[in-house]
Amino acid sequence: MGNVVDLKSGNKKKITERMRKFCEFLVYGIDDNGNPLSHSEAYRKAYNSKGNSKTVSKESVRLLKNPLLTPLLSELRARKDANTQASALSERDYVLQNIKKIIENVEENASARMRGLELLGKHHSLWTDTVELKQTNADELKQQLATRLDDLLGKSA
Repeated sequence: MGNVVDLKSGNKKKITERMRKFCEFLVYGIDDNGNPLSHSEAYRKAYNSKGNSKTVSKESVRLLKNPLLTPLLSELRARKDANTQASALSERDYVLQNIKKIIENVEENASARMRGLELLGKHHSLWTDTVELKQTNADELKQQLATRLDDLLGKSA
């Protein structure tokens, strides 16, 4: 994937298969509960390590700092983000298409068709209220409060 030349020794360093697997587990890996893998867990899986936690943590941090892996990790994360976005768009389109089918189906009951219309309207923000906020600076607010207090105190006396 990538080569880096060590300027001191002139040796080319390459990303090994285990390094690549570590990066993939780090970006795509999930545990039994569906949570992303930690760097230590990714290391254990990629290197099939049974070492103690301290050593595994130390080695996984060392790998994370390896300049060879930075571009690979960036590429994998960008690819994952692009896939996630594409999947979300695809699912949204699927839902909208099915809502439209329900709306257009004259044999569907009226409440289902109305609900479909409502959801389609919400999707297009047809019933979104806009609220206009007026920002008042501190001096104006102090003046308004002082005037209001004067009015209240003047009326109660």
